[in-house]
Amino acid sequence: MIMAFRLLLFAALSVFSQMAGLTDTDGRYAGAATMNFLKLPAGAKSFAMGGNAISLLSDGSAVFMNPALLADFSAREFRMSHQELFAGLRREYAGLVMPLRDAGGVGLEWNLLTSGTIADARDIDENKVSPTASDLSLGVAYARSFLNDRLLIGVLGQYLQSRLDDFIGRTVAFDAAMTVKLPFHLRTSLALKNLGNGITYDRKKESLPTGWFGDLGVIALNERLEASVGVKKFTDSPIKVSTGAQYAVMTPLLLRAGYEYALPENEEGGGLKGLSAGAAVRYGSFQMDYAWVNRGDWVGSFHVFDAAYSFSRLGPLADEDYYRRAVAFFKCKDYKRCISECQKALLRNPNFWQALVLREEALRMLRVEEKELIAIAYTGNTSGLFMPTTDHGLGGLPRRAGALREVREDYPLLLTLEAGNFLSAKSDSLKRKLGYPLLKRMRYDAANLGTLELGLSLSVCAEMAADAELQLLSANARLKPALSPLRERKDFLIGGRYTVAVFGLLGEQPVSAGRSEYAENPISVLKTFIQETERSADLIVVLFSGDVRSGLALADAVPEADVIICGAAKDPTFTPLKQGRTLVVSSGAFGENLGLLVFRFDKHKKLISYTHKLIALDESVPEDEQVRRMLSDMVVPVNADTQMEGRPSPYILPFVSDYDLCAYHPPVSDTLATDSSVLASVGIQVRADSLNLDSLRRLFLHLDTLRRDSIIKANHYWGVADPSDSTPHIYLRFLAQNLTRRVSWNRGFNRNPVMNYAGSALLYFTDSIFCDPGEVSSPLCHGTLQVYDIRNGLSFRFPTEPGHVITEAVWGEDGNAIYTLERDEQGRTDIVLRRPGRQMAVNLTRTDSVSERDITLSPLGATLVYTADGAEGRQLFMMGKNGENVLRLTFTKGYYGNPVFSDDGKRLACTYNARHPDRGGDVHLISLDQDRVETLSVNLNVRELVWNGNEQLLLVSGVNYTDINVLSLHSRVMRKLTRRVSGMPLFERHPKLFNMGGKTLVCYEVDTKERSYLAQCDLETGEETILFDIPGSIRMK
Repeated sequence: MIMAFRLLLFAALSVFSQMAGLTDTDGRYAGAATMNFLKLPAGAKSFAMGGNAISLLSDGSAVFMNPALLADFSAREFRMSHQELFAGLRREYAGLVMPLRDAGGVGLEWNLLTSGTIADARDIDENKVSPTASDLSLGVAYARSFLNDRLLIGVLGQYLQSRLDDFIGRTVAFDAAMTVKLPFHLRTSLALKNLGNGITYDRKKESLPTGWFGDLGVIALNERLEASVGVKKFTDSPIKVSTGAQYAVMTPLLLRAGYEYALPENEEGGGLKGLSAGAAVRYGSFQMDYAWVNRGDWVGSFHVFDAAYSFSRLGPLADEDYYRRAVAFFKCKDYKRCISECQKALLRNPNFWQALVLREEALRMLRVEEKELIAIAYTGNTSGLFMPTTDHGLGGLPRRAGALREVREDYPLLLTLEAGNFLSAKSDSLKRKLGYPLLKRMRYDAANLGTLELGLSLSVCAEMAADAELQLLSANARLKPALSPLRERKDFLIGGRYTVAVFGLLGEQPVSAGRSEYAENPISVLKTFIQETERSADLIVVLFSGDVRSGLALADAVPEADVIICGAAKDPTFTPLKQGRTLVVSSGAFGENLGLLVFRFDKHKKLISYTHKLIALDESVPEDEQVRRMLSDMVVPVNADTQMEGRPSPYILPFVSDYDLCAYHPPVSDTLATDSSVLASVGIQVRADSLNLDSLRRLFLHLDTLRRDSIIKANHYWGVADPSDSTPHIYLRFLAQNLTRRVSWNRGFNRNPVMNYAGSALLYFTDSIFCDPGEVSSPLCHGTLQVYDIRNGLSFRFPTEPGHVITEAVWGEDGNAIYTLERDEQGRTDIVLRRPGRQMAVNLTRTDSVSERDITLSPLGATLVYTADGAEGRQLFMMGKNGENVLRLTFTKGYYGNPVFSDDGKRLACTYNARHPDRGGDVHLISLDQDRVETLSVNLNVRELVWNGNEQLLLVSGVNYTDINVLSLHSRVMRKLTRRVSGMPLFERHPKLFNMGGKTLVCYEVDTKERSYLAQCDLETGEETILFDIPGSIRMK
């Protein structure tokens, strides 16, 4: 569009410069031209206002007089004009204007001059003849607006035909016009007329009346008054100056008058020659016009009659129209025009917030192009959470990488910084190996050493950062007696213009006897380095491993810093905190947000303003596939065929072992168990100088994933490396991948692991080391509830009120809620709803004299079933997942327990004992949809129940010893699960169902009283396989 405007303007100016040379102030002209009717105005308004006023035409005559105005029409108009000239000459004109929305306007014109029959005409032989003459013009015009409708440019193409009796001449000519809207309601126009090669009559070429019109017009008094001063010049005519005006006496009546004067002096013809007048009457969409023009004594007067009809009016551009145009300009990166269109939309609708947002974004991109903006993307306190804690949770490095990619597209001058605590001392070896390379992959410019990384060892972090080619900073970290291997600051030259100095700081860590690493006072250290930096840097950024309160204290002590990014704060700062001139910000904990600071500088590199926002890393943020692939080794995949009808099954088996399956202790007599062979079998590469027993032990203690063939080698077990490390720990067995992962690293007794249905988290209990594992109800057993995030390899503790103990817990349906049984100081229990990662606890029961127990959730998670002790024993109750609509299910006096739902949620199986509360009993089946209770077994002493679909139950039953039996509800036939024949009694318990490779497998615990191990059995064939066969014991709970 801009190119077309330039070409049209160049052509117009070129022709105008040629036409200017035709002016002859002495009255001598190049010669008469043919088709002189092309010099006349086309409508009554122009005739009445002195024969010009081309800037003020708002009717169909503009197609012929000034085609540029076609871009300014808002309605279609058809106009016809009849003009009585002199000597029997008549002229007919018709014009049609068709405006186009956002595309200018189109016009058509028809122009005919006729002479009638010429009287007393004779041929060369003096014979009387009756010749006729006529001139015809047919034209098509197009116009377009530019510069926000302030400049209008139009062209008119004409087919010309002149007939004189039997002689006909034809040609093509063009007009070009330009109108400029000026301030104070002024407008000026220039129209170049009849540009062509002339017309040929019987081999004789005649020139066209080439010329130009120009005028200056004004619209005043609320559009009631229009006035114009103009000038025109044709090749065979003198320069003519004209003036005219139009006044709206009342709404339907318009009066017009004008005068035209020829230079150097007016031709003879009377004092009133050149005077004109006229009127117009409007009625709805119709208008009638009349004009009278005095052409002098020789010619007489012209009379002009017009009729016009307006239809299909286009309303003015709405705010949405301007917004669409602004969006189109933004996509073409024409930000200045985008801002202009947004301004128009906001003038029509100040509350149009989309236009306001787009204008700000276009202004920002304009400043980005002009290198006025520097952006800093920052994160901190990730604490080793590389993946979202739940399927719908916030955070995750793949999302962070995707968000950073989008930010870089918007801000080319970007600095990406990590404020510290990216890794955790509890992170396993695989996460430590991937951590800094992931930051480098996400193009981080620098990272601060955090307090959590310091727990991994300063030298180890420095070595990992060097291997990843990542700039790790810390100005106050010290390694006694050697110097710190880290730099205190890094200067970045941004855009070849701005210098940004970045410091790394730890919170103060005093010197201790057992550690070689410590951190000096951050305030004194920063004061030492920052004074010299202030003179050379345009922006000073401090990455501080502390909370917001400590960051404000640091800003108060060292006011020279421009930005302090806190890397140990739990809560994000949605609005930066300001201490003096220093901004203190934080992105919060667990990597859930990406912070973005944008600074604007002027041309002299002076800081003008800043903006700040937090980008929540939720599901709407696109993930970076390469980062996700790098993390794929951390997340154990779940096979597609591991789904069970009714609920998902991740095929992950949790168990408890009092042997450390990830420690290293080779038998002395085993020659195959050398250090190098163990390393090779596990697939770990370490330096040759570290191949010794102590280093291997430290390595394996933090390696939480091992393959089975690495645990059992040549019939020897590498078990406990330290006799004091003999408390039970929680492990996960990924059956499909043949992997074992240790998930607990504390010093307590760990028990009762429970997986959520999604396979993303595990909850378990940790009791004090003074607790007797056989007496979990003892006051010494604190029952601390912990949740292990499998995706990130981290544990979270659930704090309880003083004197309260959590005794049992089950997962909610989405893996984001946990229902717990909590015992108070009086020994009464209540059901409490908790959520991982949130300090929230809601007591759902709050009964003073009743204790609840045996919680189970329906398959869809909408209903909670539990037992409660009362005067009639232990009865079953049902309520909504949030504690609403409590309903009693059983009314028989006795003790109910072990409630479990079928997969469709329509049946509830439970045990019932009429006398004893803590022993096995009969199996009762409650049909919830039919409100019916039936007894399935008698005197079996059933202790545990597990559903297989909707038609089978697995029963753990027995008096002295227990077996696992399969009961078909359809046939009411029960069979023993395994076909094992053993000469010694066994306890089979805690069955868990899996589906793998088209087979239904049952994993369970086998106890021989001497030891316990895990086994799995094919439900159809009864074929049993031992999962672990080690000297120690492995249990399900």
